[in-house]
Amino acid sequence: SLPRTAEAQWEYGEAGHAEVIPLSQAKPGDVVYFPSYLGANVIGHTGIVTDPKTMTMVNAPETNHPVGLASYNPAGLPYGTHLLTILRFISTTTTGSKA
Repeated sequence: SLPRTAEAQWEYGEAGHAEVIPLSQAKPGDVVYFPSYLGANVIGHTGIVTDPKTMTMVNAPETNHPVGLASYNPAGLPYGTHLLTILRFISTTTTGSKA
């Protein structure tokens, strides 16, 4: 199963459970990752692509703030200027087999 935290998810994906996706090839369901204020190699935030044409993602900004939509456009704010990577998680389970 997918880990809970953004950094753990990114590490899981980078360990072979996801493909790195170019910005131009993002699809709904891909996961976008942003670095933390702690440094460029520390994941601090994530979102889920909803509309690649408008570079929109589902976003939960912080505790006590509503989940909504936000831009991940590299030219946009608040997150796009900090976009680190986009991952597409791949299934590592086999379906249809009977034990």
